[in-house]
Amino acid sequence: MRRRRSAARHLAPVVVIGLAGSLVAAPAAADDTGGVPAAPVEWGACREDVAAQAPELRCATVPVPLDYTDPQGAAIDIMVSRLAAPGPRSGAASCCSTPAAPAGPG
Repeated sequence: MRRRRSAARHLAPVVVIGLAGSLVAAPAAADDTGGVPAAPVEWGACREDVAAQAPELRCATVPVPLDYTDPQGAAIDIMVSRLAAPGPRSGAASCCSTPAAPAGPG
C-alpha cells in the first residue's frame, strides 16, 4: 500500500500542473495590419516572353509593400501567374512557384 500512496503523491502535482497549464489563456492574436484591404487581382494574358514558354498561364501584377510594418508606404509590383486545373473536380492542389526568387533563374 505504501508504494501506491507514494506514487499517487508524486503524480498528483504533475496532474495539477498539467491541468492548470491547460487553463491558461491562449496568446493574443498578432497585431492587425491596420485593415489595409488586398488589391483585387485582375488576371490576363502574360508577357510575351512568358507566354512563349507557357501559353496556358494567366498572369497578373500585384502591388506589395516594401515594408510590411508600413503597409501604406512605398510598394512594388510583382508578377504572379496561375495555371487552371485540368477540370472542375480534378483534385489538383494549389501550387506556388517563384522562378525569379533569389535562388532561381529569371
